[in-house]
Order: sequence, then structure tokens, then C-alpha cells
Amino acid sequence: TATVGDCFEDNGTATVADLRSVDCGPGAYEVVRIFNGTTDLDSCKNVTASDESVSYRRYQRVLCLSYQSPAGNAYHAQAGDCVYGPNGPGVWHTTNCATGNFKVLATYRGAGDGAKCDGLRNYNQWKIQTGPNRDSDRLLCLSMNYPDDAGYATLNECLLKSGSDEKAVFTNVGSCAGSNVVVTGRSGTYDDEAFCQGYGWTTWRPNEYPKLAYTTCWRWK
Repeated sequence: TATVGDCFEDNGTATVADLRSVDCGPGAYEVVRIFNGTTDLDSCKNVTASDESVSYRRYQRVLCLSYQSPAGNAYHAQAGDCVYGPNGPGVWHTTNCATGNFKVLATYRGAGDGAKCDGLRNYNQWKIQTGPNRDSDRLLCLSMNYPDDAGYATLNECLLKSGSDEKAVFTNVGSCAGSNVVVTGRSGTYDDEAFCQGYGWTTWRPNEYPKLAYTTCWRWK
């Protein structure tokens, strides 16, 4: 009898179970919840990370199964979660949000490219997480977690600069009245002092994602 935490290979359908016990690992399905006294497949609808439900009429139970993607547990990431992985092939995982990793802005089911992410605020990276079939792949729309609000600042945006130039922090406090600097430009190049033409500047670059670097220029109000 299956218990939560067991893993299976699924060779059946949603209504005709054909599960074979296997070791837990990439490509397997893990049982994340069991409902007894029912064969209603919708029982798993609101179960976190459940990708498939299988019913046993004989035993009046429903198993909620979670796919263990070879691409990592970021396969089950939701909007607001933070994730990270290599710039190229490799495993992506959910993680605590921190400078240098990515915030998930939205997720979409099915294969595709980053076009669905266009227009999302602060979107600058996308990643496909592979499922058991192409229709089950998941597109993650991502936003780099920059050190502070200078990372996504735009021309003429007001910011509050605190701290010394070497350790300055720039914060969007929501109003120009409470700010002390104004953004005069933003370059997608690291350490681009010349771009700022004599104005103050701050710069940052994620080592594994150099194309997401920036230099933000500012002047005192």
C-alpha cells in the first residue's frame, strides 16, 4: 500500500493506475498526499506541487503525485518564489531570496520561449523546466534580485542614497520628496563610468549572468 513519500513510475492513465515502485529521483513521481474514501481526482486540485492524481476504485483512494523533474525542484516554483541555477544546462532549485538569484514573476505550463514573459515588470530572464512530456514543461519568467533599487531604476527616477560611495544603498521610497538623488541614466554594462559623463554612479554584475549587469548614473537633487 502506497504511503506519502513513496515514489513510482507511472505507466497508466489518470483513471487506470499502473504504478511501479521505484527509487525516488529524477523522472519519478512522489506521493505527496493520499485521500481515502473517494475516487474524485479533483481531490488533489489544491495540493501543493501535485501534478497528477490517480484513483483506485477498489480501495477508494486517490494518490496525489508530484513529478520529480530532472531539471530540479524549481519545476514547482510559483510566483514570488526565488530560484537559481547555471546559465546554461543544469539543475535549478528554489532557494531563499537573496542578491544574485532570481524571483519568479510568473509561470506558464507548456513548451515555448520567453515571449509570454514580455511586459512583466522587471522581467529579464526566462527558463524552461522540463516535465514528463512537452505539454507539461513549465516556463519560468524571472527577475534578477539586484542589490538595491538602483538595479531597475529608470531615467529621472528619484532614489534615496544612504551610506558611503563604496557601500551606498539606493532605495525607492515612493516619492521624490523623501529622496536625495535623481537617476540620469542606466547602462547595461558593468563599471561603465564613462557612460555617466561625470555624474555619480553605482554598478553591479552577477558573475554567472554578466548580461544582467548595470551601471546606474545619478545626480544630487
